[in-house]
Amino acid sequence: MEEFALYNFESGFPGKQEFTIGKYRISVNDKQSKNIEKLKNNGGRKHSINIDGEAYTRKIDTKPGEVVETATLHVPKEDIKSSTIYRKGLERTSIDDFILFLSFATGRNVFLEGDLDGENSLCYFTRIIKRDFFFFNSIDLDIAFQKLKDSSLTNQFYNIVTAGRTNDLLALSFYVNSIINSIYDKWCRKNKKSVYDNRMIDMNEVKEQIKDSTKDILSKLGAEYDFISEFIQKRVRIDDSLPAIEKLKSFLIAHDLYPEDDDEDSYKKLRWVTLVRNKVVHNGSLYTDFRGLELDDEHKEEINVGITFLLYDIARYYFAKEIFKIDQELISITPQDIKQFFTKGSYRNMNVFDEKYTDFLVRSEKEWGELVKNGQV
Repeated sequence: MEEFALYNFESGFPGKQEFTIGKYRISVNDKQSKNIEKLKNNGGRKHSINIDGEAYTRKIDTKPGEVVETATLHVPKEDIKSSTIYRKGLERTSIDDFILFLSFATGRNVFLEGDLDGENSLCYFTRIIKRDFFFFNSIDLDIAFQKLKDSSLTNQFYNIVTAGRTNDLLALSFYVNSIINSIYDKWCRKNKKSVYDNRMIDMNEVKEQIKDSTKDILSKLGAEYDFISEFIQKRVRIDDSLPAIEKLKSFLIAHDLYPEDDDEDSYKKLRWVTLVRNKVVHNGSLYTDFRGLELDDEHKEEINVGITFLLYDIARYYFAKEIFKIDQELISITPQDIKQFFTKGSYRNMNVFDEKYTDFLVRSEKEWGELVKNGQV
């Protein structure tokens, strides 16, 4: 049996514990459990009720944290194989693949002792899995990792984990948009959603019509129309591939992340998503032209942040549900969460286009107070 110290890992439950994921067994002793308190905490705000039954909101300060040993991984030596995710020549094994999965699932960057270099990122995002995942999972990681390889998505999976190590908006957006583009593009090609239906456009017929129309025009001018119209026809290129927004739409609908019977308002939000993506990828800057909305610069930046995290969650949801086959009830994101962005303009309870983050905090605190006052909590 081989043992590996895990750093920065957090299962979601405190205290001494042990659980398995297939051939991988993880144990947490008392010392390691206490070390979890030393990990970074992003802070935030927590709604509570005081001893008098009154609502209040408590601010939780950010804690810098440190990289510490928090668990031990146990694996039979004969079960350690070459890596499926990393490219050959990097001397990585199936253990490294598993560490990537732990980082993906928990939102925290998990490290082996050999990966500690003094500059390990402590930045972390929300968990894609719920707290009880490690105690009630039934996934087969060998099958999932092979599916990543067969789908040519190993680089994208590595990048979704790497994206969680940055706190720079443009860097995160570059990662997220390239990942999303690869996911939906590969899905569309596999499911024949990359081009227009040939029944909609007959390319040969279109070219013949162009040839006939140029003949009429050129003959009236006394030109040698046979040669010129043939010349024009050969240089006509009508691209039958679907635009990016339509491919993204097909992908989202197929995974119940976008309304199948959308309206103009939903499609406008989808268009803004693609425009934010294009601006970042092609210009390395934020998108600001939200026509029809009266927004200051701060709110425009917040919308870019919201759309970036929406795409980040779409990519994480796809990997969790479609690749790792994690049961829906164990995933922290639901299709309805994502779909509401397009139908209502809200994400993570925030009205992305109608309120700034400070307004959201005030509203959520007020709503909490009303719930407590009315005895609904």
